[in-house]
Amino acid sequence: MEEENELVSYSVIDGEILNLYKNFKATLSITPKGEGSLIKWTLQGHIGKDTEYGKTFSF
Repeated sequence: MEEENELVSYSVIDGEILNLYKNFKATLSITPKGEGSLIKWTLQGHIGKDTEYGKTFSF
C-alpha cells in the first residue's frame, strides 16, 4: 500500500483464480476530487495458465 499515492495493489499467489490465469493483479487507486474521491480499479492478468500463447488483458 502506498499511502502517499493512495494506491493498493494485490497479486494473487494461490487459489482457484490461478486455475484460469497464469497471473492476476488488481490495483485500486484513489484520487481526491472536490468533496469526494475518484476510485479506479485496474485488473491485469494473463489468460491461459497452461499455454505460452495465452492472452494478456488489462482493464
